[in-house]
Amino acid sequence: MALVRGGALPGIKITMKAKTIPVTFGTTRVENVKVFYRQAGHPRSPAILLLHGFPTSSHMFRDLIPLLADEYHVVAPDLPGAKEIQLDLILDYRTNPALYPRFQKYFREHRPPTLAVWGKNDPHFLPAGAEAYRRDNPSAKVVLYDAGHFARETHAREIGAEIGAFLKGVFTKASRTATSP
Repeated sequence: MALVRGGALPGIKITMKAKTIPVTFGTTRVENVKVFYRQAGHPRSPAILLLHGFPTSSHMFRDLIPLLADEYHVVAPDLPGAKEIQLDLILDYRTNPALYPRFQKYFREHRPPTLAVWGKNDPHFLPAGAEAYRRDNPSAKVVLYDAGHFARETHAREIGAEIGAFLKGVFTKASRTATSP
């Protein structure tokens, strides 16, 4: 997705670690669909794309974005479609379990770096769902927080630190792999 620079909204600054990190907002067109996004961090830093689920928006990452923006260029778009497409997605969600074997096969064969942060008291997505990642990808890291479904809201700092440490390890390993003979 090509991003069109949006200016910071007046008065929107987030202060952390004695630094002020502006979160900018903008829109871009993707195949004639106008997409709103939030971003922070230097554009030349490694990029992180934060995607939300139904029925939320990029607003759900408002506390997480500045926590990661010191080291990364963080982009969180609002997925288009609002009501009609999201309704189709939620109705289609019940078909997801049929796709699980394909996801599991991918994790077994490719073993991508995986971090699952989870609220251990989430009534919708149980801890066993997070632990399942390790069955197919033994190197997956699973962190359970004493939280519910909205762990990101109640534990943003802890989750931000966990993601930052995880990504630092991923990028360090990738850098060592790229420079080894």
